[in-house]
Amino acid sequence: MSKSDVLVLGSINMDISLKVNQLPRIGETILSEGVDYQLGGKGSNQAVAAYKISQGTDFIACVGEDSFGQTAIRQLGQVGLPTDTIMMLKGAHTGMATVLKIQGDNSIVVANGANKVANEQTRQAIDQKLPGKRVLLTQLETNFSDLEYALRKAKGLKVINILNPAPYHPIVNDLLPYVDIVTPNETEFENIIGRKLTTREEFKAAMVDWVQQNDTQLILTKGSEGSLTVIEGQVHMFPAINVDVVDTTGAGDTFNGILASLVARGEGLEKAIRFATVGASLSTEGYGPQAAMPGLDQIIERLESPQEKS
Repeated sequence: MSKSDVLVLGSINMDISLKVNQLPRIGETILSEGVDYQLGGKGSNQAVAAYKISQGTDFIACVGEDSFGQTAIRQLGQVGLPTDTIMMLKGAHTGMATVLKIQGDNSIVVANGANKVANEQTRQAIDQKLPGKRVLLTQLETNFSDLEYALRKAKGLKVINILNPAPYHPIVNDLLPYVDIVTPNETEFENIIGRKLTTREEFKAAMVDWVQQNDTQLILTKGSEGSLTVIEGQVHMFPAINVDVVDTTGAGDTFNGILASLVARGEGLEKAIRFATVGASLSTEGYGPQAAMPGLDQIIERLESPQEKS
């Protein structure tokens, strides 16, 4: 396979993770069993996931002039990601996320900080890095004006645009004309179409109807069940694999990063989705949003294992 050429425009957060036995109710104080600091943010996670598949990945992001920002740049550099277009913004704090972890799941509260600050440096970085790229991967944790600027420019350059519409915001529908592939989860897809869906059949029918009305490829992620897409009017399922779940944080980001990298390498969509689905499953077997993200060899090894071939 040829070298990937992915540009990720996205967020950087420092994740402050608290282990709890249950989520607190309103007005309730509970005790944590421990605290951990992990580098996260959807953009950072997706950039690392893409880089672990193929090293032809660039990342544009913003942090504050604080210790978390310095830590983020240092850690991403240690992974191998280029950090020359991670900007430190005066007067802004680095994005932070408080993650409440219960067994096999989590709840997250995000303070965007520098991620949402519009600035000329970001647009200059887009102008510098985007030409010649094959895929632009974005989410909704960045400044919306800069995001739209990147999507419009990529469309003009015929760069494939992948938008992960998370965390959901109604601006998604304004951005879709510039998007080639959109990757919502079930809740985000319901928000996009503006109605609740209750059965598997309703989801499939809604997916087919949406694709027929929009010039955008739809990939629906369903967590531990896998992912779905519409090909020639039919819904195709890509099942997740059986894993011993340790931590689900970053699994969706792993999916998007792997998908972007394989699409950029010229792989067919079905293969890209299958690999991304397996990679997302594998990422839940370790702790932290980035440390357990798999490389291409790990995904291939799992796909070729007897239990997956049977």
